[in-house]
Amino acid sequence: MKDRVRHILERHQGRQSAITRRELRRLLELDIKEDRQLRLTIAELRAEGFPILFSTSTPAGYYLPESLKELKEGMDKMRSYVINECIVLRNYKVLGRQYLAGEKQGVLI
Repeated sequence: MKDRVRHILERHQGRQSAITRRELRRLLELDIKEDRQLRLTIAELRAEGFPILFSTSTPAGYYLPESLKELKEGMDKMRSYVINECIVLRNYKVLGRQYLAGEKQGVLI
């Protein structure tokens, strides 16, 4: 599947050519139950350095950058997303204990 996803995305360069995950599934002839596998495949390609960017605003979807400027913009969006997720994790660590304060913890036997 990885090679097929890569091949499709190579035809979607530039944010204006973004392709939705739904359309990717259709082109790959996958059903909704295989969506997780598609997301994992995209994550694997990214981890290998294939510069798959995403947009949540119109046109929404995945795309490859067509310029260094577009790559930088995509990286900035991704950095912002990661920072926001780190803030959520910090809040879980700090406030999660308060949320669970009334719960009795089980004892390991």
